[in-house]
Amino acid sequence: MKRLIKYLLISLPIIYILFIWTLSSLPNNAIINFNSPYDGEIKEILHLIEFGIPYALIFIAFLALGKYDFRFQVITLFLCIFLSAIDEIHQYFTPSRSTSFIDFAKDCIGIFVFFIVLKYFNNNEETFLGRIFKNMKTYFK
Repeated sequence: MKRLIKYLLISLPIIYILFIWTLSSLPNNAIINFNSPYDGEIKEILHLIEFGIPYALIFIAFLALGKYDFRFQVITLFLCIFLSAIDEIHQYFTPSRSTSFIDFAKDCIGIFVFFIVLKYFNNNEETFLGRIFKNMKTYFK
């Protein structure tokens, strides 16, 4: 059972990144349309978490692999920044999509926020998430 959970946690970031890649291959309003006068603003705010989520998922996958020191957090940070850049380049070549440095910057801000928050909780075991991370480290040893 432990092995199954570990493989599931390792596969989640891959599945999510493929999901992002698929969405960025489609027209801007093909899947997500909020039918709101603030549709554009909501989608812009989503950039702040779009690549923060894979940071969290990769962070958790590294916890499952027993790799939870600061070095792996930095590797995850740069990997997500690279994935964000690749996604923006991909959108440049996709019809009806646009690319911008501002979108890339918003992705990076979201990644850095997730980096700081998860680093804090990983180092503070008295918090709720800190206890979860500690239990994961113990479980997957």
